[in-house]
Amino acid sequence: MRYILFTYAGPERVADWEAMSAVEKQADIARVLGWFREHGQAGRIAGGEELGRPSLARTVRLRGITDGPYVETKELLGGFIVVEVESEAVALEMARTWPGLVHDSDRVEVWPVGSAEGEAAEQARAEDATAAHEEAGPHEAAG
Repeated sequence: MRYILFTYAGPERVADWEAMSAVEKQADIARVLGWFREHGQAGRIAGGEELGRPSLARTVRLRGITDGPYVETKELLGGFIVVEVESEAVALEMARTWPGLVHDSDRVEVWPVGSAEGEAAEQARAEDATAAHEEAGPHEAAG
């Protein structure tokens, strides 16, 4: 089963990072890399990326392109990790052990990977089955 873990740093975590010395930041990064090594060696990491600062992102809409996105809170979407695991429970345990969970405002969202193509195909099968049932007409009771 494939899941995406979205990592968020709350405002306290962002403030901690900004106040850290270079040595402290390297130690923090080493903890995260250790987490990736552990789960990578177990064959659970399928991909992912750390995201840049929101001030460098752009939002594209029908009416044009703007700076941002700007979230209402001070949290920071740090990145996403694609995991391939045997169950949701494993994905949740991975999220629970994420080294960036330091403050209550930090979080990891665990999303199952979806498929619009698969959803449309399933809907088509259901609609075909309903149409076939309706074409067969009502069944008369034997008696």
